[in-house]
Amino acid sequence: MRIGKNIIIPSSVKTIGSTAFRDTKLKSIVIPDSVTNIGENAFQGCSELAKVKILTTDATNLTVGSGSFSDMAVNSTIYVLSEEIKTKLEGTYNSANTTVQVVSEEEMDSI
Repeated sequence: MRIGKNIIIPSSVKTIGSTAFRDTKLKSIVIPDSVTNIGENAFQGCSELAKVKILTTDATNLTVGSGSFSDMAVNSTIYVLSEEIKTKLEGTYNSANTTVQVVSEEEMDSI
């Protein structure tokens, strides 16, 4: 399967399955608020993945599997809209390579 380098997940998607994008050449992805489950190792080994935008603010409605964002690009950033989502992501990424940044909706639109 061939996957583009920059992806916007459609709002009809509810789940990103385990290993869905594992080891792909993905560079950026936008995850809409319709997604309620990000499976284990969904983006593991995406060594070129530098930017992830997660558009949900409801941490109680989001499940994130272990290792979901492990082994992303060095100096990669996951942008989120709330501290609760940032907390939910703890342990799912390599903090030596990746940071999680809380931004406003206006900032998210311009990223």
